[in-house]
Amino acid sequence: MIGIDLQNRKPIYEQIVERFETLIVSGVLEPDSQMPSVRSLATELSINPNTIQKAYSMLEQRGYIYPVRGRGNFVSGNGALMKQKKQEGVFRSLDELVQKGKELDIVCEEFLSKVRECYEKNSDSHNTPGLDDQSDDMVAGLSGESESAQAYDGAPQQPALNGTGASPGARSFFDRLCDEQGGTGV
Repeated sequence: MIGIDLQNRKPIYEQIVERFETLIVSGVLEPDSQMPSVRSLATELSINPNTIQKAYSMLEQRGYIYPVRGRGNFVSGNGALMKQKKQEGVFRSLDELVQKGKELDIVCEEFLSKVRECYEKNSDSHNTPGLDDQSDDMVAGLSGESESAQAYDGAPQQPALNGTGASPGARSFFDRLCDEQGGTGV
């Protein structure tokens, strides 16, 4: 199910946590499915059971799994957490793209124009409902706002659009991004 790299400088328990996080977020391990027991996984990987227990404790603290006394650990069915983790992965990828763009001296405005073009092209082809809501969620994640810091009552939000076709929060984020880079690079 998972493998560990003994040559990796990262501690074994962190490798285990990352592997299970990936399996859970990608849907390989379904919600409410039972995790391997500490003993069986320790035997399979030939490592100390305390290492597995530490990894499971971290997964529990992060909300990926939950324990059932006498039965073991189970994958959490928290859809909001899974969505948040998937978005974080997208934002990490975006950060890597921004770094590559900076290395290639792509100006901020050009980069943002391409991002908008790609976003609109993909949104049109998939008929994504609530596009404004999703873009606001993405902007909140990119600007560092946590989901808990935002007031959200579950009702669809219809933000007012500014002259760029983006919500006011989106434009201010993009403005801040350009300002941070001096308007010359991503």
